[in-house]
Amino acid sequence: MGAWPQKIFAITLFVEDLEATRTFYQEVFGLPIEYQDDASTVFNFGNIIINLLKVTEADGLIGPAKVASPD
Repeated sequence: MGAWPQKIFAITLFVEDLEATRTFYQEVFGLPIEYQDDASTVFNFGNIIINLLKVTEADGLIGPAKVASPD
């Protein structure tokens, strides 16, 4: 097994309600949207980006692994 990466530059969070989560991030962190489309919104925190991705799009990103249930 290889060494653990020394730097993480992006985190993807799978979300059920993209619009509500986007609004939460804008209100709490006061950051502008870096990128946005129908399935995702990206915020740049300077040294890391947070990608909010609709959970319905997760299979295309992590398949054949499965997304854990909300429970």
